[in-house]
Amino acid sequence: MKVLIATDCSPAADLVLAEVAARPWPRQKVEAAHKMPIGEPRALILDVAEAWEADLIVVAAHGRRGLDRLLMGSVSEAVATYAPCSVEVIRN
Repeated sequence: MKVLIATDCSPAADLVLAEVAARPWPRQKVEAAHKMPIGEPRALILDVAEAWEADLIVVAAHGRRGLDRLLMGSVSEAVATYAPCSVEVIRN
């Protein structure tokens, strides 16, 4: 199973990493890749998931509301809507 954990180095992202690491995954083959691409987060996450043929994308939800959400949009919502695979959103 290929799991893409998309983080932004925020405290919410730390929560996602801790949550996923604490699960009892079958450790058949583990690959870790640390990349910091530059660009629009929604598109980057979706492009990487498709190219990597991910089975699951895990993202954090920052819980932005009102004007912040309107201006910044919701990365987790866009990823959940357009992803080529399952998406888990972990709220902080």
